[in-house]
Amino acid sequence: MLTVSEIAFQNDVGGTEILKGPFQVKIIPTSKRHDYETGTHFTGRLTNPDDIEKARLAGITGYSKSKKAYKPGPFYISEFNILKETT
Repeated sequence: MLTVSEIAFQNDVGGTEILKGPFQVKIIPTSKRHDYETGTHFTGRLTNPDDIEKARLAGITGYSKSKKAYKPGPFYISEFNILKETT
């Protein structure tokens, strides 16, 4: 489990939303990738229901024509946004 300062995810029309935290995130084990310019990135899931709702509301743009309910995620985290690691 990580505490991170911000998360990025796609909104309901495919754009990128960035939310400032802190957030508790559970990392998906196979999601780590490294970019030589921007460092290591991880994919994770939010663990706090209040944070999930905050992300859901931030991701609704009002422009989507979809009739499905919007669910945010996956969430992308940069190594530079990690505040602390907990077990």
